[in-house]
Amino acid sequence: MRLIFIIFIAAVSAFTAVEGQEMQLKSFVERRQITIGDPLEYTVTFVSTGSYKLLLPEKEDELGQWTVKERAELSSKDAGSRTLKYTLAAFTTGETLIPEQVYKYVTDSGEQKEIVAPAIPVQIESILARHSNAAGMRDIKPPLRIKTPLSYYIMWLVAIAALCWTIYYWYIKYRLRKNMLPAAPAAPPEPPYDIAMRELEKLKASGLIAEGRIKEYYIALFDIVRNFLSGTYGIDTRERTSGEIFQQLRTAAKDRKLLPALRDFFEECDLVKFAKYRPDEKICLADLETAKNIVDNINATGAAVQR
Repeated sequence: MRLIFIIFIAAVSAFTAVEGQEMQLKSFVERRQITIGDPLEYTVTFVSTGSYKLLLPEKEDELGQWTVKERAELSSKDAGSRTLKYTLAAFTTGETLIPEQVYKYVTDSGEQKEIVAPAIPVQIESILARHSNAAGMRDIKPPLRIKTPLSYYIMWLVAIAALCWTIYYWYIKYRLRKNMLPAAPAAPPEPPYDIAMRELEKLKASGLIAEGRIKEYYIALFDIVRNFLSGTYGIDTRERTSGEIFQQLRTAAKDRKLLPALRDFFEECDLVKFAKYRPDEKICLADLETAKNIVDNINATGAAVQR
């Protein structure tokens, strides 16, 4: 009778534990004793009779004194079972704990709970402690002196002599070549007239007029004439207005009869650049011819800087 009562109490207790248990956790390591630096597999398995959502933290870099090399979730045929496998490594010796881990999960009723994986001790041994034989250890022998043959020094002397002779040979050859061959004269700079005429032809063929980019066309036309005047008369026309350039030309130009044409050309360019004046194609081409005439006439006068 007493035995039946004990069995009844045990069955009731077991039934109560299963009914109240929503989640079970099992954690273990493949080995309890490893060598320093060896990888260790640490496995955590979650089992639940009901549905749940496991709230995993982001992948850890460390678990206590252990470095986490990899964390992977293994697939399972059982919908209520999930397994995490860690690959760990430690670089200290002695007993080292894999610390207690707290995992959170949400039940099918929406309640958030926690379950704890207990700490697991692992014994880590030094490589020297495992493989060394203290009784048989001897001190390191002094370095062995190797005699260098005479031919080794002769080879180096011949190599150094050959290198010195080669350097001397090329030095003498370079000096003779430098003294015998005169330096080539520097090429003269391209005349401003040639540059201006080439740039005007390029502008004419650029297609800016056909594309309706009239303002860009006149900016380029003005810059070509401005650079020509700078190169011809030696005046600084950068960052100068057309009026300022004209004042410089009044003192620098050799033939003042050309100044009215220059003034009219500058005014035409300013109207397009600043007053939104849009001449037709015929006028645009005529202004380019005017620029050519200005360049031709100034070049024909043999323009020189008057200081």
